[in-house]
Amino acid sequence: MNPIAHFEIKKFFRSRKNIIMFILFFLLLFLQFWYSNRVLGRFEEKDTGLIEENITLQQNEYEFSKQALELKNNNTAEKNYHENSVFFRKKLLDSYTNQLNAIKSGDPGMFWINQQKINELIIEYSTDLSEEDMISLLRENQRITAIKEGDFSFEKNLNIPVRAWPFVERILQLMSSISIFLLIIILVGDAMSKDFDDESIALYHSVIPKMKKITISKVLVVTISSFMSLLLIASLVFVVSGFISGFGSFHYPVIMGQLGTEFVLVSIAKAAFLFVIHYFFVVLFLVSLSVFLGTIFKQSLITIGILIISYYSFTVLTTMEFAKPFLSLIPFSQLDSYNVITGLQYLTPQISYWGSILILLMWALFFTGCSTLFIKKTM
Repeated sequence: MNPIAHFEIKKFFRSRKNIIMFILFFLLLFLQFWYSNRVLGRFEEKDTGLIEENITLQQNEYEFSKQALELKNNNTAEKNYHENSVFFRKKLLDSYTNQLNAIKSGDPGMFWINQQKINELIIEYSTDLSEEDMISLLRENQRITAIKEGDFSFEKNLNIPVRAWPFVERILQLMSSISIFLLIIILVGDAMSKDFDDESIALYHSVIPKMKKITISKVLVVTISSFMSLLLIASLVFVVSGFISGFGSFHYPVIMGQLGTEFVLVSIAKAAFLFVIHYFFVVLFLVSLSVFLGTIFKQSLITIGILIISYYSFTVLTTMEFAKPFLSLIPFSQLDSYNVITGLQYLTPQISYWGSILILLMWALFFTGCSTLFIKKTM
């Protein structure tokens, strides 16, 4: 192994701060699994009460519309409205009643098939459905259809699965969350600045002509070490969840796409594979940016602070209308790997999966190149 790379690997894994970050990462993922199991323990009780409330509400609306139809002074528009309401409320009542029976009999399949019918009724008859809610209902229905046609076992709660392969999607979502990004920023934020903090940068004086090689090696070593460690920890949580709750099928469906585009079904195994590739370039970008900032500011706290402020500044920028045309080209817009692979990015213009990887790679090369120039001047 290259002695420079070997030195950087030893330094990375001996860092107490990095070890703490890895432990926190494991705890965040495992606590998500624990929470999912705990929520399912209360799922039936909570859902039973909610469905009973819906049945009472729909029964009242049904009776009101039925009585209104009996009035003789109704005009044509009012009559049509109440006829549709009677039909709509009756269908909802039947589906909610079936869901209640499904919970009592322990049949999650019947529960979600009736949920699909409820979603279809809401999409067809609701007049105040937002685009975001429409996307959510359509995606849920597509998933239910895929589970039925694929003859998979239904989870009690499709949004909070506990079996290992279905739970992988929750892992991917959490790994794309702000909390994990902050953890990664702290993990890699001192990739270069730590050498200035502890004055170990002085060790490089004898190899100044090789500083370009050392900087590139540092970026690659920290990227690969961080990425492989995070992947290994996520795999460990996957295995643990499988032994506790069962593994399920790696063909379990994931929905890709959004309103205005065709929904595409892929297996959770393929989605995870696409996620892993994209996530590598996310980590590469964050490491290259931290090395660049560390080369300039030479202090870990400042470097990590600027990384965090930059990320939050981007979130503020997303709310500004004038910035929307070029948001997709800013690398921070491509950090959410889960949204990239599932097509849930709400950016204009839309960037494809490979386009997103290209943007991250180009910015990573840019910051790495700038780092090699600045480090020579610094030395």
